[in-house]
Amino acid sequence: MRSSTFLVALLLVSATSGPSMATQAPGCSPKESVRQESMVASIKDWRELYSSFNADHSCTGEAFVEVWSAYSETVARLLAEQWNDLDKLSKLTTAHPGFKRFVIKHLSDETIPESTLSKVREHAEHECASGMEQLCKELAAATK
Repeated sequence: MRSSTFLVALLLVSATSGPSMATQAPGCSPKESVRQESMVASIKDWRELYSSFNADHSCTGEAFVEVWSAYSETVARLLAEQWNDLDKLSKLTTAHPGFKRFVIKHLSDETIPESTLSKVREHAEHECASGMEQLCKELAAATK
């Protein structure tokens, strides 16, 4: 189901985007897109991700596949490899519901490897700290 949804989304973007959406967006040159993708991929923790989420980027959104995928991979990596920092994510998502939607949406991205999603799901279903049950439930659901 995940791959068919991704294929439909990819076809819709391809059909409506023309040759390159990155070159059509004001302020988003191919060079800027590569810079933003690299910056997102280097994010080390939830605070940095939240700062990036709040920054004014010209190449963000699902139309910019490379940058979008970098955000998705970063969200999944932080959850899979830094589960002990879930309290930091919980504080940010409680205070900023838009950031929670951002995290959940990126965790649902079709480009994340199943092995990473399984690791996140395992953490969320079996290693959830007290008081974070709702967040864990939403994280686990987003990985399915």
